[in-house]
Amino acid sequence: MKKLAIILTCATILTGCKVEQQATTFTCTNAKAEPITGKAGLVDVFLSSEDGYPTIGLMANGTFYKHNECGASQYVEESGLKTFRFFQYGQLDGRNNQYLSGYASNLHQLDFDNNSTGEIITATFKGQSDGHTFEYVSKEPTLDGAARTKRKVWSSGGTLERATAVANNKPDHFLAFYDQYADTSEPGYSNMLTELESYFTRASYSDRSYVVIEKGSMGKLKLFDENNQEFICYYENIKGGTTPPDNEIPNCEGQTEVDADEKFIGAFVDMQPYFDALSQSPSFNTERRRYCRDMNRFGYVCDSDGLQ
Repeated sequence: MKKLAIILTCATILTGCKVEQQATTFTCTNAKAEPITGKAGLVDVFLSSEDGYPTIGLMANGTFYKHNECGASQYVEESGLKTFRFFQYGQLDGRNNQYLSGYASNLHQLDFDNNSTGEIITATFKGQSDGHTFEYVSKEPTLDGAARTKRKVWSSGGTLERATAVANNKPDHFLAFYDQYADTSEPGYSNMLTELESYFTRASYSDRSYVVIEKGSMGKLKLFDENNQEFICYYENIKGGTTPPDNEIPNCEGQTEVDADEKFIGAFVDMQPYFDALSQSPSFNTERRRYCRDMNRFGYVCDSDGLQ
């Protein structure tokens, strides 16, 4: 037996095997209170109706804190829009889902809605220094249907400040719930165009495939022209300066694009990684039932359709 233990230990060291800890009733319904109380020990995590919505959290120092280490902390259903919010010790924070697979890092909120073509999903991220802040996904109207990433927005410092890059693939992605925010400049609302995109009249989230990026004082838009089947680049000074003339570059690929970037920006700005980001699978699980199931550990919250 001792020899076997040594062999297993060596095998683990050699393979670098990492055993993933799985969610259990205990790990999900108990949490450390120390981040709030400063004292060691565990407290119960339970289902409540904070703010009138099903909310999972814990009591510490006489206060209820939204918190769930095994899924979303709050579920809201209004006017057909189904929203999951992720909290850790009372703060929007998606890093706490340490026991679950399919939960994206720093995911703060998921909105599920439907249109005539299927389900549309908006994911909101925060706290990512190099990651995207918004991700928009369209999904086939079938159970476990194919989900496609249609739009991503990268913001400065991973916050809701002016976007520094946007990748768009004709998403036709609209959430009616956001009409009330039509006057805001933040992406994710009403017409969905960010402040960065507003510098380019050719940018249209509903019928164009493009990437727009901020580099220093300049903005660059690389747009796929459906009519001519080629890329066109546009350059604008977004810091109040004068945009140089002849800032529209047709057939903007290869050396032509490199030369144009050198002329208007001073260095080549590769847009391909942003286009590639749209060809990747969604960075989060797109099954609403799964988020319901993980919240239903604490009592009935929403319909998981029998998902085990």
